[in-house]
Amino acid sequence: FPGLEVEENGGYHGAERIKIAFFRPEFAGKIDWNLSAVEASWDPRFRLLGHRDVLGSLMGLGLEREVFGDVLMQPTCAQVVVDRAIVPYLLQNWQKIAMVNVTPREIPLTDLVPKIEKVKEVRTTVASLRLDAIGAAGYGMSRAKMVAAISAEKVQVNWQRAKGPAQIVAQGDVISVRGRGRLVVAEITGTSRKGRTGLRLERYQ
Repeated sequence: FPGLEVEENGGYHGAERIKIAFFRPEFAGKIDWNLSAVEASWDPRFRLLGHRDVLGSLMGLGLEREVFGDVLMQPTCAQVVVDRAIVPYLLQNWQKIAMVNVTPREIPLTDLVPKIEKVKEVRTTVASLRLDAIGAAGYGMSRAKMVAAISAEKVQVNWQRAKGPAQIVAQGDVISVRGRGRLVVAEITGTSRKGRTGLRLERYQ
């Protein structure tokens, strides 16, 4: 969008699910992201709960996926970034996760504890900056499997559904494949004598 500034916010640095704001350079106001966080705690003696359990319980309350962001799992609680408007509803109705009683409370975004991600650096060369070529190299899969994942709508570029295998990727772009983590095009390092493009990729798991 030419002439517009862009900012993003998912409640904490490094969030996967984010809101994006577009605004003109002369805008001097403060963006109201309408974000808050709710923490649901439980007695760990009963059951070890997982990410899917939390997602299932939230969807079971009739909530659309668009109104809550990342789910951060801790040993005895789950922290969820949410639209501020649904906080009262969650505090009143979020009582169980997978049949385990939970106690929800609103917390400041500064109390969120992001998971520590493992980062693997991948240096490679590709014939072109096509999505299928870079994804295959970064995830260590065949190009055919990468194309299949794109066709199955399992791939996103900058949190938007991939347009197709031939989509051109730029430095700084973030690729994600469902179940395989995120891949950041950290640096385009140059061109080899054979005309291949050198890349430094960062794979987050």
